[in-house]
Amino acid sequence: MIMHRFIFFDKDYSAKIITYSMGGLHHDLGDANQLSFQPLYGIDNEMERNWALEWLSNGLIQDNIQITPAVRNEMWDALCNLATSPTDHRTMTGLVALLQDKNLRESLTRFTLSGPYGYLLDAAIDQLQIKDWQCFEMNYLMNYMPQAVVPVLTYLFHKLEQRFDGRPTMIILDEAWHFFSHPLFARQIKDWLKTLRKKNVSVLFATQSLADLIDTPLLHTLAES
Repeated sequence: MIMHRFIFFDKDYSAKIITYSMGGLHHDLGDANQLSFQPLYGIDNEMERNWALEWLSNGLIQDNIQITPAVRNEMWDALCNLATSPTDHRTMTGLVALLQDKNLRESLTRFTLSGPYGYLLDAAIDQLQIKDWQCFEMNYLMNYMPQAVVPVLTYLFHKLEQRFDGRPTMIILDEAWHFFSHPLFARQIKDWLKTLRKKNVSVLFATQSLADLIDTPLLHTLAES
């Protein structure tokens, strides 16, 4: 029995063999035959609905859409309406159908089954399972689906945080410069380093070159940790 929890965000399959040898789950993010997520499943809960609003906003910002009060209000109203639907209807397709603004619909359609990333983010049943030894391979996602990186990983981070219950947990970020170079992930990691210790969670950064860390805005935070 594994007494600790290990979560790998891997690059180039370096942790695949050890994950299988420990009886863990290995997921190749972006592989159409693997995981499919339902990020809006829990939006009948107000905290989850607020998280979903920020998650959707980040997706729109990626598409150069300004998040005005009117945009937030329309998305919030759509989320509130969708929250009254059966759980298997709380999908990206269901949300887009409720939006009136053409620009919002067109932008978020890429995350529905009508778009290129829907098979990842438009499931009617979330397929994510959590085990004590878990590995998420990011090579395909980062190399071939750059617009899906932020929504997929921020969703995974959110789901994993919900499982941090005081058990000793290690998060390993392979090729960490990929995370440091993105402002959204950099903020997430900075927050993790300051808060997750209280939940008995450690974050380990792996890189082939320490020079990758020199220019990161997180250098001071890393040194303190």
